[in-house]
Amino acid sequence: MSNPILHDNFSDNTSRDTNALAALRRETLDIYNRLHSINEDILFVNRVHSFYPSLPLIPNLRCGAWYTNPSTGDAAYFKSTDGHFGNWSFNLRRPNLHLLPTIITNRGIVIVDSTRSGKRIPDALAKTIPIWCAVINRAVYRRHHLCVPKQEEVEEEEEWNMKLYTPPTSVSPQEHKQMEDRLESFVEALLASSYTLPPLPSPLRPIWITPATSVFPSLPSNNSNPESFIPIILVSASKQVERGGERRAGGYVYVQGSGDDHELWGMGLTPTLFWSHKPKLLSTSRSELENVVRTLVNPPPIGPSTNGSESTTGNGLESTPSNSNTNTNPINLRILPTPITKIQGQILLTSIPNLPPPNSLPPTLLLPVEGREVEVEVVWLLVTSTNTPIAPTEEPNPQPRVLVLNIPSGKKGQGEFLKRGLPLSIEFCRFWLTGGGGGEGEGLRDGVGGGVGSVEIYGGRESASLSEGAERTELSGGAESTSSSNETSSTSPPNEPSKTSHPHLPPPRTKPRICIACETGTDLSIGIALTALQTFFSDSGVLIPPHSAMERKATKQTIRTRLEWIIASRPQANPSRSTLKRVNEFLLTPLV
Repeated sequence: MSNPILHDNFSDNTSRDTNALAALRRETLDIYNRLHSINEDILFVNRVHSFYPSLPLIPNLRCGAWYTNPSTGDAAYFKSTDGHFGNWSFNLRRPNLHLLPTIITNRGIVIVDSTRSGKRIPDALAKTIPIWCAVINRAVYRRHHLCVPKQEEVEEEEEWNMKLYTPPTSVSPQEHKQMEDRLESFVEALLASSYTLPPLPSPLRPIWITPATSVFPSLPSNNSNPESFIPIILVSASKQVERGGERRAGGYVYVQGSGDDHELWGMGLTPTLFWSHKPKLLSTSRSELENVVRTLVNPPPIGPSTNGSESTTGNGLESTPSNSNTNTNPINLRILPTPITKIQGQILLTSIPNLPPPNSLPPTLLLPVEGREVEVEVVWLLVTSTNTPIAPTEEPNPQPRVLVLNIPSGKKGQGEFLKRGLPLSIEFCRFWLTGGGGGEGEGLRDGVGGGVGSVEIYGGRESASLSEGAERTELSGGAESTSSSNETSSTSPPNEPSKTSHPHLPPPRTKPRICIACETGTDLSIGIALTALQTFFSDSGVLIPPHSAMERKATKQTIRTRLEWIIASRPQANPSRSTLKRVNEFLLTPLV
């Protein structure tokens, strides 16, 4: 008779445990608890920054962006996965070399990140950045100090600290040794890359600060001291708590690392929106908070439709409304497109949410060139998903200077990107980079509209489209379609651009900049830019003339180098494996 009783007790205990875990999960995902926990951590970060006021505050994306005001500008891109046990890496896809000028100018920086319960310091701060500091120190020494005479070299090396520093509470001596053993291979890879390394006045040294730190460390003041170093202050913003959270007198539960995985709890809220409306969000009651967040994330329309207002790149700064008179006046976008420096900015990169609708895209932009603002011509190549299509324009611009590619997401989209997206993009780039001319491949095929893999060219009252073989013009209303039998197809030899100009594109007066954008500004647009760099630019970054016999052979190494050019200018560039695979297929597969 006792067994059923034991069974019932076991069932009751299991049920209570399940209910407790469910309640715990609700608390940790509650947006009210999360936002107030983030604000508590912000107060700590501000206290650290006030102790080191001369050092810039840099968020380590994505989590760190919740704890620092987006107006700080720069952001870091160190991933914890590059510090996971056995996976230690100096990732050339995320070299973070854009931080070095800031570090040199200010003699240090403060990098902010956080981690969920179970750790005091995230792996990005405990391992990834310490590896980065040690590799940078060694690579800079090798590149800028090897000219030292032999008899002085030993003394010079002793003065230049190249040690690996890790927090002993997070990294065991055994793991530290294993990490140290890999450093030289990381240094060799960095030195063999195309990245530029500026000389450092002193070696970098990581210093860790957490809410458990009782006394903030003082920094060296004598730069000429042989033991001088440049501090990289690594701030773990969140207090370590046991599983779950700690109840606060303010009526919320403190959740460690609340900024992490905001897709699970944020209801679409982003760091930018949070910082823009922080007082309102923190003063709203728990019962009303979700409604307020929904209104901020999906505001009611207040005028003519625009194509989004928030950046998904960099530090998430918002764009400002653009001048409606786009045909005569340059537009000052709040977030300027990123020029690829290696090719003198002939290709620019941005994200679609930073731009007005296609029919309002400006023909010119004010861009910084050699320290001054210069008005430059711009043409636009946009890649969007058919899940979130860009609405066609009713009043196209007078010239076809905008190409919109609708590429579906998922596996189907990858196929479309390879078969249509890349050929169409390269043909568009060929025309504007080389001053006209057709080319091998499919050209701008017909398919104007909003279907799968469709192409929209905004220009004149005609929507230009080219089919394979015969070229034709389709009137946008579909009332008339003409094709010319007198047009002859290109007779250029394989792998040479055609000498026949596009009949439907106006001859460019000057070569404008090509601005390429996708929804994130980090994936498909990067793939297109990478393909264009390999197709049209030499290994030294010089535009190859249309009929030049210059070697154009693509290899995995030349493609990798050109990706480094992009990352050096746009650190947030992060093309997916599938995008890079399609680019390699397009460039490395022989034409049949």
